[in-house]
Amino acid sequence: METGKKDMEHDLKVANRTLESLQTTIDAFEKASGITITSWRGKQIGEIVNMILNGGLERKIRYAPNVRKLAEQMLKLADELDELQEALK
Repeated sequence: METGKKDMEHDLKVANRTLESLQTTIDAFEKASGITITSWRGKQIGEIVNMILNGGLERKIRYAPNVRKLAEQMLKLADELDELQEALK
């Protein structure tokens, strides 16, 4: 019986140290980032951090001018098609 109690006390100490370590890590992240991690935002924050660390944000920024140019070309084409449609009426 005494061994079981000692094992349980040891497990509780380990769990408390782990919890304290996790809390310290979370506190440091929140302080450095200005972002508060909550249970409902944790996954979203993790996905965003992962995207940024893997260059996804930089890629999106780099391709933005190309997307804008393509959109402008599509709008021009749509206008030309509208004019053609009107001319064929």
